[in-house]
Amino acid sequence: MKVSIKNSDQNQKLLYLLIENRIYDGYVYNDSFEMTSGKFINNYRLVGTLNISGRYDVKFGYKFPLNKLVLIATPLAITTALVLIFTEYWELSPIIFILIGIKFSLFKYHERKELNRFETEFLKLYKTQELKYEF
Repeated sequence: MKVSIKNSDQNQKLLYLLIENRIYDGYVYNDSFEMTSGKFINNYRLVGTLNISGRYDVKFGYKFPLNKLVLIATPLAITTALVLIFTEYWELSPIIFILIGIKFSLFKYHERKELNRFETEFLKLYKTQELKYEF
């Protein structure tokens, strides 16, 4: 799922409002923004970076310590599982691959859920601000 937002003054104000209303915690700059959910403690973040066409590409990922850990632990687990296939402990390999699959599917589930929540909250604010500007 790809989410992008046009870079305009109104959209930057809406991103600020998401933070002011405590829906998200984070920061907004002219060329990027980073937000984490303000409702509960989690290890995920939304990062928007400005691309060449003047739109924010919104991506989902892990927060700082966890993102480095995942980058190291996933290839290490795959390598370990492949090595275990050729040793006498080959029974552990399917378990490791199943755990990696569960981690990946949970990440995709949280990504879809958080991007949908971000879109919903952003559009809700957009509609309320549109009504304010109309009068």
